[in-house]
This record gives sequence, structure tokens and C-alpha cells, in this order.
Amino acid sequence: MESIVWKESLSTAGLLLLQQLSATERIVFLLHEVFHYRFDEIAEIVDKSTVNCRQIFHRAKKSLGNLPERSPELIEKKAALAERFAEALMTANIELLIELLSSETVLYQDGGGKVKAALRPIKGSDLIIRFFVAVAPEFPPGYRCVTCEINGMPGIRLIIGEMTFAVVTFDYLQNQLSNVYVVMNPEKLSHYNRMK
Repeated sequence: MESIVWKESLSTAGLLLLQQLSATERIVFLLHEVFHYRFDEIAEIVDKSTVNCRQIFHRAKKSLGNLPERSPELIEKKAALAERFAEALMTANIELLIELLSSETVLYQDGGGKVKAALRPIKGSDLIIRFFVAVAPEFPPGYRCVTCEINGMPGIRLIIGEMTFAVVTFDYLQNQLSNVYVVMNPEKLSHYNRMK
């Protein structure tokens, strides 16, 4: 049950943001926000005072911002944007990418040191589009994009044959994508490749 709560509570974006917290902040935040431990219980685990744990939690929550809203209407809207992004990627439709990405959009990649990936975030729609145009020839021939639920939110799996070689998730801002997260680390994709 707890793993289901975890999946439904945190997006890929949230998981990446969690990495920016200290170890203690992560523990306090997850124990209280996801597993609903009381602050006095957490205090015993991390060997800090209850007041200190409460302060750590609020500081961590402020750093992370609010977790994504999950109303059915919003999910449907996000799914439509994800489908349009998949279409733009598959057809190399630069005009559609320009429409979907804002000048403030940031692209984050996780290759885990296993596959080639940008080491730093790529900021701005112009640079992101140039990046996709440059790497498109390196995509496996015959790959396809499949929209699906990833960590409880709409996302895209990039598939060749039966193997997922990347997943893409997003942050959304009205009718545009405010951030794009591409995970290509094979270790993090292994469970997708065990799916029937």
C-alpha cells in the first residue's frame, strides 16, 4: 500500500527535486508527507528534536514546492499536451515544439553515466529544440512514442521493438510545458522492459 501512495504522490520531477535536499531533509519530508509519521516519531528516527523536525519539514516542503494537482480535468489536459509533444518528436515538427515549449522551459536528462546525456540542464525553447534536432538522428530507427501514465502523471515512453530506451515526463504551465525530464538510465528503465 505504501508503494502505491509513493507512486501517486511524487512525479519524476518531484523525485529529481528530492535529490537536491540533504539526506535528513529527504527522510523527514518522506516520512511525514508520504508515510504520515508524526513529528515526534520522526524525531526519534533522525535523532533530532520534534521542533527541529517540524522546521526541517517546512523548509524541505518550501524548497520542493507543492506536489502536482491531480484533478481529472487537469490530467486530461496534461495527457493531450504529452501526446502533442510525442507527435512533435516523431514527426520532427519544429513549429509544434515552438508552440509547446516556453522560453523558460528547462530540459533535464538522466543517463546515469550509462548512456550519453546532457550533463547540465538545457534552458530555453530555442536551445532545447536545437538539442532535439541534433540528437534525432541518433534515435534508433523505427522507434515509437507511447503516451502512458508515469509516476501517476501523463508521460511518454520511447520504445524500439519491445524495449523502452527513454521515458519523458513534464511540468506544465497553462498550455505549455514548463520543464521536460528525460530518463535514459537503463537501471531506472528496467521495470518498463519487464512489462507485458
